[in-house]
Amino acid sequence: MERYQKKFIERMTETIDKWKSEKMVSQTAVVRFFHTVVGTGATIGLHEYADAAKAQLEVVKDAGKENGWTYDELLPMLVKFPSSEQEVKEETEQVNITVVTEGFKPLVLLIDDDHDFVNFTKRLLEQEGYVVLAALTAEKGLQLYMNQRPDCVILDFVIPGVQSFALLEQLLIKAKNEFIPVMMVSAEDDPAVILEAYRKGVTDYFLKPLQQDEFLVRLKNRLDTRMGIQNSVMIDELTGAFSRRFLDIEAKRLIETYHRYGEHFSVALLDLDHFKQVNDTYGHPVGDRILAEFVHYLNQSKRKLDMVFRLGGEEFLMLFPHTTKDQALKTLNRFLEGFHDIVFHEAEQSFQVTFSAGLTEMIEQTQSLQPLMEEADQALYEAKGNGRNQVAVYQDSTIKKIHNQVHIYIVDDDRIIRQVLTDNIQSLKVKGVAIHTESFREGESFLASDWYKPRERHIIILDRIMPRMDGLELVAKIREKYPQGKVVIMMLTGRTNEKEIVRALDLGADDYVTKPFKLDELLARIKRLIYRSII
Repeated sequence: MERYQKKFIERMTETIDKWKSEKMVSQTAVVRFFHTVVGTGATIGLHEYADAAKAQLEVVKDAGKENGWTYDELLPMLVKFPSSEQEVKEETEQVNITVVTEGFKPLVLLIDDDHDFVNFTKRLLEQEGYVVLAALTAEKGLQLYMNQRPDCVILDFVIPGVQSFALLEQLLIKAKNEFIPVMMVSAEDDPAVILEAYRKGVTDYFLKPLQQDEFLVRLKNRLDTRMGIQNSVMIDELTGAFSRRFLDIEAKRLIETYHRYGEHFSVALLDLDHFKQVNDTYGHPVGDRILAEFVHYLNQSKRKLDMVFRLGGEEFLMLFPHTTKDQALKTLNRFLEGFHDIVFHEAEQSFQVTFSAGLTEMIEQTQSLQPLMEEADQALYEAKGNGRNQVAVYQDSTIKKIHNQVHIYIVDDDRIIRQVLTDNIQSLKVKGVAIHTESFREGESFLASDWYKPRERHIIILDRIMPRMDGLELVAKIREKYPQGKVVIMMLTGRTNEKEIVRALDLGADDYVTKPFKLDELLARIKRLIYRSII
């Protein structure tokens, strides 16, 4: 961290020295200077400069000098900042940076049109270690729910433009199948309303203002209960396929049998092609029906001893006991042809769905399921890349080993912030994921680059205030063109203005972080977003 501090001090010095030679310094340049010192300075441990800049920033804004400042006018405000005429005070305050590597914190989705309540509750939950995504509209809330798979939903009883229980009913259709607790918060204390909310299926109903201690304890209890259920349930409620928990048990049994008796088995990953288009075109209820129909078809077509497991979303795994990969290949090709022949009907339209598969088999060196899944995943990637609706067989000599690709872009005009985030994000390790990091000084160069990869996932971390195109404009342009499910936007802001935050969320930002931020917490949040983007 010390090297970042030195570079930042050097940059402040260069800026102030440059102002000495200028007749006038624009109001925009002065505001940006103090704004940057507030956000970046505190983030990298230069708290004395950040505190001084915060005080001067208010002075500059209140002055409203649209014609600019002379250096002599600025000089009294710069006495606490370094210049070439001063002996630069190098703060080397030790900053404890811990990259969180153990597990993932629960993800909470907060849906409420009251931005003051959202901001307060988001901070409260983040202080308890939760990752929180906020939505101010029902539409945005449903988008985040479908794209981010939260562990808990907290929503207000009254959201403009939505009947009181309409959003709740839509969420509960999904949440019940996945054991996701849905909590309602409201200022409405009518016993009839509260009773109806419980009848609909909410797990808890909290009155505003929240009793914080009770709220936090009950939230933790609900999340602990969900985790326990997830670890014990063997059947996927939506599709009827076996769960991931049961997969671990069966795979361990087959591996032990192989090493003891030499009985072959094969593993296949199956993924429905262009499934997001089905959801976008016909709606998520139809998508759920397709998933269930797919599992029903597989169960009707397979041998009794073969097993189908749902890994998540539209991805499934099949175990073929006593089967070589050549034998399993013939079976999967038969499944391909049969499922493609099924015609689905919805709203007077007819359509068909295909799937792709990656196949591998057990070998002597393998001791666990994970390597087999990675091989099958590499083969699946090959099948998708070759046009979909086909099976690819893992061959170590012919299939290039790949990982899930997540692209993280940092768009910030502050060179120090770009460097700090780039260096630390590149050090993140998420098993099975290749993280590509790139930074840009402004929105124009980012949009002009070849940043979007249609088959991969993207996380964009951008600053609110940048020269020319600001962060809000960049958010709007991204959301106009690129799919929500593959692009997650996190906004960094040094402003505590609630209207600014509301506007960012309305335009399509998925999350916001206020400068100065704690680096370890930001990295933990990014890591969680990476994990959520690939499951």
